[in-house]
Amino acid sequence: MCLCATIQQVGNQFISDLSDYFDVELINRFSQKYTFSEISRSVYRKIVEKRLASEIKVIKRLHPELNMDSLFSADELAKAVDKITADTYNIKSGARPAITAVSKFIDSKLLSHFSRMAKTYRPNQN
Repeated sequence: MCLCATIQQVGNQFISDLSDYFDVELINRFSQKYTFSEISRSVYRKIVEKRLASEIKVIKRLHPELNMDSLFSADELAKAVDKITADTYNIKSGARPAITAVSKFIDSKLLSHFSRMAKTYRPNQN
């Protein structure tokens, strides 16, 4: 058994043991700060791509009225994946920075879109 697998098992057991004594919120915060296995850059990039696609899919399902293709062009998504991967990758941090950065990217795009919509909104004067 390699050392990485052993560290992963010990880390997972540690998180599991903590859950018997502490609130779930604290455990989640702990697992966001610490990771027990290293991720290669190529795997990290795939995590960014899949997380981005997953969040967009959820938005499409929740807001079918939004034109997601105009909001998130393929070129823009590719650039976002490159930027997020370059800015947040750290071999020891795990996938948490990617997940946070993808959420921030999505949030900023939606906020920008809804801000533009609000500026052009004209209520009915009936």
